[in-house]
Amino acid sequence: MAIEAIEAVGELPVVPAQGTQAEVLASEISLSYDLTFVMNCCQRLVSMLDMPESDADKVLIQALWSAAHIAYARCFNRGLRTKLQLSDVKRLDLPWAVQYHKEVLALSDSAHSSFR
Repeated sequence: MAIEAIEAVGELPVVPAQGTQAEVLASEISLSYDLTFVMNCCQRLVSMLDMPESDADKVLIQALWSAAHIAYARCFNRGLRTKLQLSDVKRLDLPWAVQYHKEVLALSDSAHSSFR
């Protein structure tokens, strides 16, 4: 890993890094951000679905679901970063996780073929 320079951003030093280890770390951080975003969207959705239907913002509910769905699927798609695998879902050791994961990704595939 090559270290070019150290500069301060706020109170934290920033060290530019290059190489395979830096790419792996950046990939893992990117996955973590996406999964945290998915979790935050789902938490907001649950709170909104507990509201009386007349108070619920249906556009926001659909937007949160769509955003969570896209971010989740992106974690398992090829791209510039490491992707998660089905084996990662299986390691959760939750009886419903694999089936739910497959259904979410199937929805993603169908959404791209026929957007409503």
